[in-house]
Amino acid sequence: MSNFSKEITGSVASLHISNNSDMSKESTETIQVEFDGIVEDKHRSYMRGAYEGESVPAGTVRRNDRQWSAVSLEELTKIQESMELETTLTATTLTANLCFKGIPNFSQLPKGSQLCFPSGAILMVEDYNPPCSYMSEKIAQTHTTTSGQPPKRLAFVKA
Repeated sequence: MSNFSKEITGSVASLHISNNSDMSKESTETIQVEFDGIVEDKHRSYMRGAYEGESVPAGTVRRNDRQWSAVSLEELTKIQESMELETTLTATTLTANLCFKGIPNFSQLPKGSQLCFPSGAILMVEDYNPPCSYMSEKIAQTHTTTSGQPPKRLAFVKA
């Protein structure tokens, strides 16, 4: 029988939580994770409404598979370079709860991957959350490119 598991070692670069209506995240030193998500975070819940574009009609109540979100510093750098951004693209900008370093292809981790922490906590990758047009528009409003212009409205989606 072959072993399909592979261990990748990385570390937490930053942590963020939000309970705001504008989806912004605030940095924090620690987070508490329970079965329904990150304590005090807006996305904490067993259920959520389906988003437009999912396989069920928007608003349909379904199991929440987006209780937390994460990015890696390496991928943020690639996106920033691809978009030719003048200012740093951060996990806070993308409203991610966790930012890792040392995992360059973080967004390619397969469903079911386990993120194991020294505390004994384990987060499981549920799905890939693709770049959305809302976030692309937010970046276009808050960042400039190396040419001094705002990025194109959907540049983040394409990056």
